Amino acid sequence: MAQTPFRGNLQSMTFPLLSSLQAPTVIDTRGDQVFFPSVSTDGQVPTDRGVPTAFYAHNIMPSTYGFQTINYQNVFAAPEDATVFDEAQLVFATRGTINPTPTGFRSYMAIGKDITSGDNFLYVVDVDFLNWRQITGGQPTIPDGTVMTTANVNGVTYIFLSGVGAFFYDDTIDMILTRTLDGLDVSEIIGLASSNGYLFAWKPDAVAWSSVVDVEDFVPSDVSGAGGGSVQEAAGRIITVRATNLGFIIYTEGNAVSVTYSGNEEFPWTFKSILGSGGVADAKQVTRDQNNGAHYAYTTSGLQQISHVKTTTVLPHITDFLGGNIFEDFDYDTDTFTLEEFAGSFKKQISLVSDRYVIISYGTPGGSGFTHALVVDLVQSRMGKLKYAHVHCFDRVDITEGVVEVARKSITFLGQDGLSAYVDFDLSNPAPSDAVLILGKFQLTRSRLVEMQEVHLENIRTGTVFECFSYTSLDGKNLGTPQAGYLLSQGTDTRHYLFDAGSGINCSLLLKGVFNLISYVLWLTHGGRY
Repeated sequence: MAQTPFRGNLQSMTFPLLSSLQAPTVIDTRGDQVFFPSVSTDGQVPTDRGVPTAFYAHNIMPSTYGFQTINYQNVFAAPEDATVFDEAQLVFATRGTINPTPTGFRSYMAIGKDITSGDNFLYVVDVDFLNWRQITGGQPTIPDGTVMTTANVNGVTYIFLSGVGAFFYDDTIDMILTRTLDGLDVSEIIGLASSNGYLFAWKPDAVAWSSVVDVEDFVPSDVSGAGGGSVQEAAGRIITVRATNLGFIIYTEGNAVSVTYSGNEEFPWTFKSILGSGGVADAKQVTRDQNNGAHYAYTTSGLQQISHVKTTTVLPHITDFLGGNIFEDFDYDTDTFTLEEFAGSFKKQISLVSDRYVIISYGTPGGSGFTHALVVDLVQSRMGKLKYAHVHCFDRVDITEGVVEVARKSITFLGQDGLSAYVDFDLSNPAPSDAVLILGKFQLTRSRLVEMQEVHLENIRTGTVFECFSYTSLDGKNLGTPQAGYLLSQGTDTRHYLFDAGSGINCSLLLKGVFNLISYVLWLTHGGRY
């Protein structure tokens, strides 16, 4: 029987976040009215266009011309003592207490719990050995549940521990230095932020800002400009405050409030509720940085892009997935799916990396952290998915002197034990990365069965670990048992596989290992009628 060659689509913006949501597709569209080639769609909203494409992936990122696998490279080693971490933040060190001056040192700092003693300590990344270690001197008493925030003013970093106090880090003596914030009861304060030369402190029901002359002076004064009070526009308890180029955005349980700099030292801030904004449940559900003047936040209204002037609800397919209670994973070794239903909602964290990638980390409620992360490439308007156990995703900058360019090595995951690894796009590593891509579901016409005969793949390097399988579905919905392809030939960056998996209502392709897929051509044949 004559074979029908078919080149597949590798340019889809997104893919279903549950494989069961992939509808039957058809290559010969004459019998279907789903696919309209001339109609475009909003890049943020997936549309069932009837085209066979990716419907499951992990450790896969979109490339300019298709999909590529990624790997993970360790960058910060875990500390010698067994420790539990929560998140990491970049800090700039300061020398002196009377006239504090920047030392030029920068590194990452985190709160870690020493498992042996049960006590919490501040840890820093040693720039010489690139490992986490306890800071030697000045460690404050840090209760469980303490949250660390940082605020950068005049080249130095104020490190604030919720309910504990404000501190500097002096790298020349490896010591934490206590700072006094006049006019504040630090036992009530949740965190600090900075903008336009001011420090901004908040507690659940009020905010305070410093004098611009002395950022450690929060005593209300018409002369210094320091002040504060309750936020009339707040629709609930204040969860967090994020700095912007114009001031701050206050995120509460019910809405977001814009705080913009007025230029008037006597009344420096203007407060206004942001129309359409939802509330947030956790500070981790708001990005620390902005993209085009807006934060990304997971709110009571779903995923939103929030700026001082407007709110835009975005990525509804991700909102619907995270708002559900079904967790799906694929086992690389057994080639099987696992499905878990749970009560409650996913654990979530949102990060912005390199002003390009929105990282939505998620995990089941009973887990100790996050197991997966969805990556939305804002430049390409496409999506990838990563599988790596972590407690925090952050935008890593190179902390070694003289080296600043890490644009393709900036997505970094902090493990619960402190081990940190960045996402490596380099395909020269021949080792597998637990990367999986499933393409389908292929069917020539609605009235006939189909059989996959062969596939030709481009950009699989010689010597790398790679496997290719086919699925044949007998009911059109369930995939069936994967059948390994027979490697007919391979050349420079190409592989050609044959299959003998029989016919079914539709078939799919499973790719595992290391690849930078820019094209695949299938040869299919018709089977009997059904």
